[in-house]
Parts: sequence; structure tokens; C-alpha cells
Amino acid sequence: METSRFLLLALGLAACGRPFAPETDTVLLLATGDLHSALSPHRDGHGGLARIAGEAARLRRERADVLLLDAGDAVAGTAVSSLTRGRAIFTVMTVAGYDAMALGNHEFDHGLEVLADYRGLAAFPLLAANVVGPDGAPVADGPFVILDVDGVRVAVTAVTIETTTDITPGGATGDCVFRPPGAALEALRGELRSNSDLVVVLSHQGLIADRALAAEVPWVDVIIGGHSHSETPVPERIGDTLLLHTGHRGRRLGRLDLTVRLGGGGVVASEGRLLDVGAGFPVAPDVAAVVNAFEERARAVTSVPVARVEGPISREEVRPLAEEAFREALGTDLGYQNATAIRD
Repeated sequence: METSRFLLLALGLAACGRPFAPETDTVLLLATGDLHSALSPHRDGHGGLARIAGEAARLRRERADVLLLDAGDAVAGTAVSSLTRGRAIFTVMTVAGYDAMALGNHEFDHGLEVLADYRGLAAFPLLAANVVGPDGAPVADGPFVILDVDGVRVAVTAVTIETTTDITPGGATGDCVFRPPGAALEALRGELRSNSDLVVVLSHQGLIADRALAAEVPWVDVIIGGHSHSETPVPERIGDTLLLHTGHRGRRLGRLDLTVRLGGGGVVASEGRLLDVGAGFPVAPDVAAVVNAFEERARAVTSVPVARVEGPISREEVRPLAEEAFREALGTDLGYQNATAIRD
């Protein structure tokens, strides 16, 4: 009798033509942050956007639920960035297949006109929920985007450190207003939660601030952060929110495997870690070709000898040399170099 009832139920469902919808599904988030235009591998063999893109492409051949995201500060820190005013990185990130990125404070370094160039070069959205122009309009591509990731609706939004105007070259941010990140996200809560199964915040304000943000907006499922160059070897859990920081300059790739309850139920299972971007990663040849072209153009400028030193020279020793060079070249009484801006 029980078997008969089961068969009748199965036949009825087949006749309706409506199979049961799965209650849960999966999403794989890959993340970087604070790339600072480190397009090529470092001297120790780590890093390189061609490797990051190669690993993302490998995983995408295996599964259809992969997102590649970045938490901001893609520009500043290498000769390629300086010579192209940051534009090169967005060309490379487009070829690498990024899906979305937060605006970091360094994306404002060269002014709003160059920021507009970045938006034109990037085939993916540059996001900032808490930054608006004097007219109240977003200066990014928008405050958030809803992505269909193999049937899972993922809301990706972003916030930028509120003090960007104070830490950016004078006038570069124009009349932009940087609102408190938590309040900006709270204003979007209804839209984000009602239209998605998973809410991801790309936050460019530092690990300590992100821990506070997770407590302030506990309805957010995932925060992928940057700015402080911090690493969380495994994601931190604050309430129901997962928090991941991936370090800087492309040495680590964050991986976060999620099982999501469809219908806006959030994360029901997760596993995350940081991957060393090294020789074991496959290389995306198209990305490597674009990177090499930019690096060759930079070498034409940077390979010109200007002085010779007898031994290794430290970052601390570079600073007074830079200050003296500025003073001599500009004919001023004083040369000054911000110590934290000497990156390599």
C-alpha cells in the first residue's frame, strides 16, 4: 500500500511537469584586494594576475557558479600604474574576467575624469554604495549589482573608506561625499535582501573597521575586505557574517565555497581559505600577453640607469634620495616623500 501511494505521487508530479526546486545551491567566491597594479609575479615568485586569471578560468571550466571579485585599490604602486595613471590595471582585469570591484581610495588618486576612464575600460562594474557626487548621483557604476550565478541571485555591493578625501591628493575627490558605510548599506537593505539569495559587501576600509561593520549590518552574508593589507587565513565569523581579507599585491587568492539557501535564506554552509598564488597556478596566456606588453612599455622608461649603488638599498634609504631628487629637480628648499608610498 505504501509503495502504491508513492508511485501515485510520483506519477502526479510527473504529470504536472514541475520537479521539486532545490532548496539550496552553491556559489564559489574568488577574491583579491589591494592589488596595487602588481601585474607580474614578484621577485620571490608569488603573485601575478595571469596566474590569478588562470586559476579562475580553470575553476570556471569545472563549474558554472564562480565569481571573481576585488575589494579595491587596484591602482598605485608600480611603474605601469604611474605611467598609465592606473588605466592599465583595468584593461588587464577585464581580460582576467573579474565580475565586480569596489572603489578603493587609490582609485580617486588621479581625479574624477580618470576614474571615469577606469569605468570605461572595465567590462565589469566598479561599485561604491556610500560615495556620491554633489548632485547625489553615484560616482561609481552604481551602489550594487545583482548577478545571476548559475541560478543563485548574488547581490554585490561595496563601500569605500569614509576618510578618502583626507588621504587622497588634494582636490582629486572633487566634491564627492563619502557617507558612513554602515548607514549607506542599511539604506539598501530592503532592495538587497528582497532581490537576492546572497548579499556580498566589498569593503575597502580595513579589517578593524570591517569587524565593526559586520556587527552593524548583521544581515549581510559575506564581507570581502581590503585597505589594511590584512590576511585572514580562514574567514572570520561575526554573528552570521563571514569576513575575508586576502592581503595585498596579488600574493593570495581568497577562496570561499558557499552553500546558499535559495529565497534569501543566506549561507547554510561555508569553507574558506587563502591560496598562495605561486608556480602551481595555471597561467592565462591572454592575460600574460597583455601584462607583458604593458611591462615592456614601462621598462623602456624604468630601465635607464640614473645612478649606481655598491650594495642593497632599503626602502628607508630610498626615501631621503627621493626627497633630494625632488628638491634638485624642482628647485625647492625642501623635498618630501611620504614613507608609506615607497612600495618597492
